Amino acid sequence: MTGPLSNLPRLTGTRSARASSWDPTGGNDDRLTIAPGGTAGLAAVDEPGVVRHIWVTIACDDEHYLRNFVSAPLQMSPQDGKAFNCWFPMPFDSARIEVTNECATDVILYYYVDYELTGTSDPRAGRFHTASTSRTCGRSVPRCSTGTARATTSRAQSGSRSRSR
Repeated sequence: MTGPLSNLPRLTGTRSARASSWDPTGGNDDRLTIAPGGTAGLAAVDEPGVVRHIWVTIACDDEHYLRNFVSAPLQMSPQDGKAFNCWFPMPFDSARIEVTNECATDVILYYYVDYELTGTSDPRAGRFHTASTSRTCGRSVPRCSTGTARATTSRAQSGSRSRSR
């Protein structure tokens, strides 16, 4: 069997997991509210694995709120622009994903991070590193934010091969 799905039926020995903004009470309050200046952890994993998918959206009544995130060469969101989706595989020995609210108002965030726990690191796999960037969003997002917003920060750690920024 050949093709992109040829390994689909193979057992890999990995465990799938998810970190999300679910409501631990079983209710329907499955969101995370981040106060101005606050930082929230979306995922913290202390064993080797691979992030497979990140989905994030922000609650906002402003119809002009910027939700369509595009980063060449990867399309990171659906055409309707209602959420951020990243399908870029990110291997790690341990990982932490955080969001910092640099806006003047609360940010209401809905998210999930899908990952696989592999048990061991692949020595041939590179590590995906990101750096925070700030953008002034006051003019583009008049009612939901009056300051700056910092992008999601993720850090993959791999012993001496990894540096946080």
